[in-house]
Amino acid sequence: MQKHIKPIIYTALSVFVVILLVAVFVSGNINTNNIRQNSDIKILTASDIKEINRSDAPTGLATEYTIPISSVRADTNLMLYTSNMMVEVYADEELVFSLEPSDELSFLHSTGSNWSIVPIYREDSGRTCTVVLMPMYENISAEAPEFILGSVYDAFSDQIIGHVFELILTFFVLSIGILFVFVGLFLIFKTRRALNLISLGIFAIVLSLWRANDFSYITLIIQNYDVYIYYSTLIMLMLLPIPMLESVKKNFIEGYHKVFDIAAIVMAINAIVQIFLQLWGTYDLRQMLICTHIAIFASIALIIICAILHIIKGYGKKNNFVFAFILLLGIGLDFVFYYANNAQLDLVFSLIAVCIYTLLEGIYHLTSIIKRIESFAEAEVKLAQNETTISQIRFTTMMSQIRSHFVFNILNAISGMCKYDPEKADETIVHFARYLRSNIDIMQNDDLIHFRNALRHIEDYVALEQVRYGDNLRFATDIQEDDFMIPPLVMQPLVENAIKHGIVPNEHNGTVTLRTRKDERNIYVIIEDDGIGYDSSMPTDEKSIGMQNVRVRLKEMVNGTLKVESVVNIGTKAVISMPLGEVT
Repeated sequence: MQKHIKPIIYTALSVFVVILLVAVFVSGNINTNNIRQNSDIKILTASDIKEINRSDAPTGLATEYTIPISSVRADTNLMLYTSNMMVEVYADEELVFSLEPSDELSFLHSTGSNWSIVPIYREDSGRTCTVVLMPMYENISAEAPEFILGSVYDAFSDQIIGHVFELILTFFVLSIGILFVFVGLFLIFKTRRALNLISLGIFAIVLSLWRANDFSYITLIIQNYDVYIYYSTLIMLMLLPIPMLESVKKNFIEGYHKVFDIAAIVMAINAIVQIFLQLWGTYDLRQMLICTHIAIFASIALIIICAILHIIKGYGKKNNFVFAFILLLGIGLDFVFYYANNAQLDLVFSLIAVCIYTLLEGIYHLTSIIKRIESFAEAEVKLAQNETTISQIRFTTMMSQIRSHFVFNILNAISGMCKYDPEKADETIVHFARYLRSNIDIMQNDDLIHFRNALRHIEDYVALEQVRYGDNLRFATDIQEDDFMIPPLVMQPLVENAIKHGIVPNEHNGTVTLRTRKDERNIYVIIEDDGIGYDSSMPTDEKSIGMQNVRVRLKEMVNGTLKVESVVNIGTKAVISMPLGEVT
């Protein structure tokens, strides 16, 4: 399944790119000539424009537009699109339409962005229409709107055609966002890195929905909810920096993550404060729009600054800077046009920038995730191989501990003791039974065992060897720490080597000592003999299969190590070192 993810992702992205190109270029290749038009849209021009003072206007000022209505052959509509304006429409001196904030929700001060649709009847022909616009805020200018005469359907079609490119871009960004979220949710069970992809998808979805809500034709489709749509766009704009910061965070080393987390928290607090001030009736979200714009610029500036520092210090790649610069350029150009012309944000540059950004950043994240999944797959294969190796080592080690000649020697010794020392024979049988049972248990379950159980296993083994070598073979313990876990079958090979290669060649005379110690980091198991020793610079049985098995088991099961030191005619010391966190 994993190996098919990459081609599926790139195929889906390619399909979206093809759809975008086809939608842009095909629309101009078809000529339609409809001979009979049901109704034409007419753009009316005001014959007189003047500013007046009005005490009931929010800012004390209003602008009047005088529009003569010529011959109207059928009932139609006069339509105009305004943002944050109170509207009054008069036919001669008769008030026929008004738009003002609702009294039902006192905390909503704005009229939002909406279409004023005024029915015009045939009998209105020849009358003079006066449109009065009153800005809701000081920084809103009463720029002359476009006065459209026609049906709502025709106006809707005209708006769609006029914004087809932005609409396609918005749909493209939304599709990419949804794709990234679904792919991220699918991959999140494989790797936590998919959270970045989900954040990037949420960023693209929020931006595209914000832009879709901000299109002028939306209120032609959904009427009577203009204010809710308007405020929802402002809230989405406030929340936009949060997924943007989270989506780029993992591009940086861990030291930068706190910076992005703090910035995201600040953005969330900024949004909460603005919403609270809106609900409290202190300030309107539109009045605080500059705060939202500053927050967006600050987020992008933070990404750029961190990216530059990241590159200067040699931590990261230049794509961090490139991605942020693309966003800054697109959003910056739109805001420059917005503040320079004091007009509605069309966000064409932002949408193009986000298309490029989400594609590049998404492909970067997907590539990283795919590589991570592939590395996980390789690690799983390696782990399976290691488990197989450990199983083989366990079997080999276990079988080496119950060699046939060892079993036969013990059984022969027990047989002899039954005749001259029955009590000793009975004691030996108990040791032998426990020894065999312990090895069988290990074969069935190779988990870590408690040190006390491992020590008893060693004591049984030494007791059996003492049956063969007598009292000249001594076993001593110095246990300062016994409450920990240890891999099975790692102490017995060391004790056996001490007896076989240290004590037995020394005319069966010597002592094997087992000690345990603990410091702040590790637990140590020390197995030492006072036998003949060997020259540690020469190849020895330390490199035998048994010793290699001990090292592998320690490393794989508890990340432990084995160190062996030996001095000729002094003895040999083997030190097992295990991290506390692995065995306690």
